[in-house]
Amino acid sequence: MYCFLLGVVLLLIASSYSILSETLYNENFSLAVGDINPVLLGDRPYVGFTYTIAFFICLFLASKTNNKLESALMVVLSLVLVSFLFLIAARTSLLSIVLAGILSIFYIKNIKLKLFVLLSIFVSGLSLILFNQNFKSRLTLGFKQKQLSFEKVIKLEPRYYIWGCVKDIVEDRSPSFFGYGFAATQEKLNLCYANSQEFNNNDQQSWFVDKKFNTHNQYLNFYLSTGVLVFLVFSITCFFCLSTNINVFFALALNVSVLLFFMVENVLSRQMGVELCVLVLLFSKAINVLNTEKESNRLTKYKIVKDRAVK
Repeated sequence: MYCFLLGVVLLLIASSYSILSETLYNENFSLAVGDINPVLLGDRPYVGFTYTIAFFICLFLASKTNNKLESALMVVLSLVLVSFLFLIAARTSLLSIVLAGILSIFYIKNIKLKLFVLLSIFVSGLSLILFNQNFKSRLTLGFKQKQLSFEKVIKLEPRYYIWGCVKDIVEDRSPSFFGYGFAATQEKLNLCYANSQEFNNNDQQSWFVDKKFNTHNQYLNFYLSTGVLVFLVFSITCFFCLSTNINVFFALALNVSVLLFFMVENVLSRQMGVELCVLVLLFSKAINVLNTEKESNRLTKYKIVKDRAVK
């Protein structure tokens, strides 16, 4: 875990330096729109998810260690990571942290700490919406709006049209038991982009045709490409991962985050996505093992103290 965090810190330093350089020497640079992947040293959703994993690992290590200095360092690093996610407006990653914060209420026993977590979520969410210009610009793809409405935000989101095409494909002919296949699914999507009447204008439609967007949803991708059987196996596997980690908060938070990530990206279609999923599985197992050892040591100490008291 510490080696992973070291790699994340180095990535964070390199990305911060690149952002600072671009901000100082490039007047047209924007973190909200455009190709910022070279600056982040990776695709924003995947880099953001890497920082999300590191955020939960930091908090876990802070709660596990008895070393006050180490605990303080882990907390500070977690705050730096979430601040960077705010800066780059990594929407899915921030949503994962908010959702995990809400789930933590069911695991935290201290009432004051519960209230602090809820207040932190509320203040952070409000700050993100009201004061984070990068986040606002990402909602509109950089197009300035006189009046921003929920309908405008939805219709400026690419997934609105992508998932609309998925709906049209399924309604036209549901995938067979074994699906269309990955290549055929992409061809159907490309054809839908070319023929759809839902786009705001021709430029937007041409952009979709040129980009050839995939389903941007791992569940839909498996359903269309591999059929009902693989979709069910994948869904059951996801449920199994949740159920086996439900008693340990940080392991659950990691799994909830990756399942949420599956809802907006074809994560397993990319090598980095597969690697991140493997890390989530490994870290979840490690957290469970360490948590069990800590609980076992606590019970052992309690038993020793109790036996001495009886004697």
